[in-house]
Amino acid sequence: MPTYEDVGFDKFLNRKAPQKVTEYNEDETSVLIPRLSGSSLFSGTSKSADSKMEIDWDKPLITIRDNANVRVYLGKIPGYEDTYGIKVWDADNVSLLDETG
Repeated sequence: MPTYEDVGFDKFLNRKAPQKVTEYNEDETSVLIPRLSGSSLFSGTSKSADSKMEIDWDKPLITIRDNANVRVYLGKIPGYEDTYGIKVWDADNVSLLDETG
C-alpha cells in the first residue's frame, strides 16, 4: 500500500503542483491539485473511497464512520431541527462529545 509520501505529500501533508504541464481529464486533475477550489464543488455528497468520510454539501454535514458505525457528526446534526454542532461517539457508541445549539 503506498504511503502519503509515495503519492507526493510531505510529512506536513503539503503537496507540490506538478512541474510539467500536461492534459488530464477531470478525475486525474483532482488528485494533483494541492488545494480544492470552492468553484469545483457541487451540490450533493462527496465520499472518501472507503465511504468512511462523507460530506453532504446540501445539509451541510460531515459524517465520519468506523465501518457501519457513525463516530462523528459535524454540521447540521440529523434528528434535530436546524441544530448545528458536533457529536462524537466511541467504538461502543458511547457519547464522548455533544455540543449542539
